[in-house]
Amino acid sequence: MVFSSLVFLFLFFPTVVAVYYLCPKRTRNYWLLVASLFFYGYGEPILIALLLGEILWNYFLGMLIDIAQGKLRKFILVVCLAGDLGALVWFKYAGFLYGNLTNLFGVADNLPEITLPIGISFYTFQCVSYATDVCRKTVKAQKNLFHLGLYISLFPQLIAGPIVRYRDVQEQITDRREGRDAFINGFFRFGAGLCKKVILADQLGLITGFAFSDRMVLEHNGCLTLLAAIAFTLQLYFDFSGYSDMAIGLCGMFGFRLPENFAEPYTARTATDFWRRWHISLSTWFRDYVYIPLGGSRGTTLQTVRNMLIVWLLTGFWHGANWPCVIWGLAWGILLIIEKILIRPESKGKVFRGIYRIFLLFFITIITPFLQMDQTAQAVAFIREIFTLYGWSALSSQLPALWLQLHNEWAYLLTGLLISLGFFHRIRERLAGRAVWNRAVGIAYRALVCLGIVVSISSILYGSYNPFLYFQF
Repeated sequence: MVFSSLVFLFLFFPTVVAVYYLCPKRTRNYWLLVASLFFYGYGEPILIALLLGEILWNYFLGMLIDIAQGKLRKFILVVCLAGDLGALVWFKYAGFLYGNLTNLFGVADNLPEITLPIGISFYTFQCVSYATDVCRKTVKAQKNLFHLGLYISLFPQLIAGPIVRYRDVQEQITDRREGRDAFINGFFRFGAGLCKKVILADQLGLITGFAFSDRMVLEHNGCLTLLAAIAFTLQLYFDFSGYSDMAIGLCGMFGFRLPENFAEPYTARTATDFWRRWHISLSTWFRDYVYIPLGGSRGTTLQTVRNMLIVWLLTGFWHGANWPCVIWGLAWGILLIIEKILIRPESKGKVFRGIYRIFLLFFITIITPFLQMDQTAQAVAFIREIFTLYGWSALSSQLPALWLQLHNEWAYLLTGLLISLGFFHRIRERLAGRAVWNRAVGIAYRALVCLGIVVSISSILYGSYNPFLYFQF
């Protein structure tokens, strides 16, 4: 079940909200847990068993970690993390690892087909952070099994984040304030996310779908390849940030306050700044649970480089069990190392910073489509079309194909560029200086969101199923 489906919008969500507010406060968490398990198992009920297994595993071992001391405490943590990460490795990476062993050593390829449980990367990281924080004594183990289950399975952010730390919602699980203002703000946040997904991301997906669906479409067509890369970069942003907005809005309607996951990443001036703005919950997770425990930047330059490469290798693998995702992660790692140790663009002059920002946007554009590719050969061909004359050798003949693809979608592409680069945000900031304009902008925003919801629902009624891109990660 996805947020942008008719079943969710007109059946599941209204039912959950109605029953939630009719229930006594002491039973609302239990109703949310039941709804979350139903949401996760809708269409694939067997997946509930895996999720329940994760909840029970972390509940009992979390309790043991909390009461153990010294080396025993760390040993139980290792066992707990081995179970959490072992399940992730089996379901997500067994096929990749076994396939590479088969190619290298000629091992018989008799591994059964493994279906990737949706959202496993996200809720596994929540389980890991919970157990680790209990071991570090930054939080106490949750003694109520149902409350821990709600933390791990809360349906708005279960499938694609944000990755929430237990300490951020610990008190909210038992003591949160639902109210009219929180509900209304959550509704409009959800509506804005729905508009991002349906009106922008899905329409931009028509460009990328046309371009990436057939390798022959991009062959000898560097112009269309670059256009498809730009469209996919925007599509991924509006798709994933739209999901995050919807998750944060839905949780807000139930009184939960989730951390932000995006902060206009394409307005970043450096790669470091970009990762403070893009998928914030993931980048901070790797910082706190991998980079800093490895030593961070406290050691020698060589140790810092090693730590950063490990983090970005793992970040690439987290996004997908294939070599293009690994290349994507290492490319980001190398750029961040160069930026941190050699370039340090924030200390340069205005002209250099401007040029570097343009380079960063170009880098983001050409590296992001790697997340959509399964084979290294696809990534190599993609880069070849953009960076060699081979791909641009017949530019005059490419323009008709480019116009054919853009004549219906140019408005979405232009709107996406203006929003992602912060154009409308700057206008709003300038108008926000006066109280009258502030109210006017607020009213206009809510009116646009309401109109966007109507358009989105109309599009869903006459459109086709478009899952969120980050479901595959």
